[in-house]
Amino acid sequence: MNYINNKINELADIFFKGNNSKFAEQFNTSEANIRNYRKNIIPKIDFIIKLYNMLEINFEWILLDKGPMLINDNEMLANKEEDYERITELRERITELKSALHDKNKIITILEEENLVLKSQIYEDHRNSV
Repeated sequence: MNYINNKINELADIFFKGNNSKFAEQFNTSEANIRNYRKNIIPKIDFIIKLYNMLEINFEWILLDKGPMLINDNEMLANKEEDYERITELRERITELKSALHDKNKIITILEEENLVLKSQIYEDHRNSV
């Protein structure tokens, strides 16, 4: 394992709490790719550019093992961790809301069907009484 793989391990631990799935999802790649990058495969430059763009990782840090991890100071690292946690919470909430919406749509469909049945019964009752 070389220092680039070590750096990717460090990023995975800091930003994604060591979770390859979350790391892969965030970077729109496979979990297998992340696992390989963490072990022994050096990522292609496009992945490293994504690290730079999305996490504001210092190129010198990941490529040359020099300088700070982040383009800015350590305050940004804390903010990134908080942002990631907030994004995770929001994604979970979105999933919950989608499920609730799906359940409500089911209820609406059932009520609409019952409404049609009742209308039909009222119409029949009215027809029979005339």
